[in-house]
Amino acid sequence: MNEAEVKYSTISDIIDRIDKQAVERLRNINKAKTIYDEVARGYANREAIYRLDIIQMDHTRLDMQVIDDVTGLVIDRPWITLGIDVFSRGYGVYIYLMKIHQSM
Repeated sequence: MNEAEVKYSTISDIIDRIDKQAVERLRNINKAKTIYDEVARGYANREAIYRLDIIQMDHTRLDMQVIDDVTGLVIDRPWITLGIDVFSRGYGVYIYLMKIHQSM
């Protein structure tokens, strides 16, 4: 079988179609992270430009115990989640239990 020779310009055109961001990530991942990734180590590398654009959140267990009204047994320690909108500085707080208690 005789196969036609592929021209240099054909190969060059195919290579030029490869996404530049993908090439950079494959060549130097650390440099590409600083250029293309919006969030590094939990912090955004840009300013919030509108409400709910960037929200910072944290979760922790409260130093208190929830006690069952019927049995008087400790159910669990609740979690608290706090979210702060970076643009407006508005916040939301959620408190919840991980275990589901069913009393009969």
